[in-house]
Amino acid sequence: SGLAKLVVDFPPERRLCFHNNAHEIIDFPFEKYQTNHHATKPDVVASLPGQTFSGRFRDRWRNISIVFEAKSTEKAVPKQYRSQENDEALVQLAKSARNILVAQSRLFVFVIGVYGGDARIYRFDHAGAVCSPAFKYSEKGGAVLHEFLWRLVNPLHEGCDIVGADPTVQLPTRDDREELEAALHAGGVQYDEHVWKMCRWVTVRGAGGMYDFRYLLYDLVFINPGLFSRATTVWSALEVDSQGQPTGVRMDEDGRPAGVQVIIKDSWQQLARRPETEHYEQI
Repeated sequence: SGLAKLVVDFPPERRLCFHNNAHEIIDFPFEKYQTNHHATKPDVVASLPGQTFSGRFRDRWRNISIVFEAKSTEKAVPKQYRSQENDEALVQLAKSARNILVAQSRLFVFVIGVYGGDARIYRFDHAGAVCSPAFKYSEKGGAVLHEFLWRLVNPLHEGCDIVGADPTVQLPTRDDREELEAALHAGGVQYDEHVWKMCRWVTVRGAGGMYDFRYLLYDLVFINPGLFSRATTVWSALEVDSQGQPTGVRMDEDGRPAGVQVIIKDSWQQLARRPETEHYEQI
């Protein structure tokens, strides 16, 4: 209720909705890999800007913008007080951050730890994590958290709905569902609820930077779930035009429509190694 009061003056399209998750398990974002990777139990979750959790499958990481882990004492801070319980709490924060990163193809993500009267803001990406100094979150009417949340939902890049989003990735909303289903059907892709959970549009800059290519990703072929890693993902995708419709559609030997099928590999570049693109250029 306190967090909801902090955002009550936000415009409706930027306002966050908060939900007391009460330690309910939220599974790994992609069902086909749920048995292999960690579920987490965050205390409080926030929606994406302008959305609510009512009827929106709140157990899905693609609808969550930020998580809060709350402990009753300042001695639960993992950085200052080492214990197995505190270490496990930090690991859970990291797992929740990882789940948001992969579910939404984020560049980086924030999570917040509350320890008694103090709070700390953590920022995670695939290279590492940083943590803010402790601050009294209730002072001055929650001014620090209010400013943080306002900045979070007002990114500088117009193509993003939240700070940390990748401007080259667009996640479909419920309003896009009919259009998305039609595009998949036109491209010859079988559609169900599991496909919907994985779908996203990606814009890729062509060689030489002359042209942009757009793809509709619909199936996760492989994922490296490591947080601090190259975080490689491999997707099946359809090539689409600027309107999101499949290109080069033809009829296959069985008389069914078939679009241009491609594989999209997405990974983070390690600075200590030669860029993978140099190998492709050499080939």
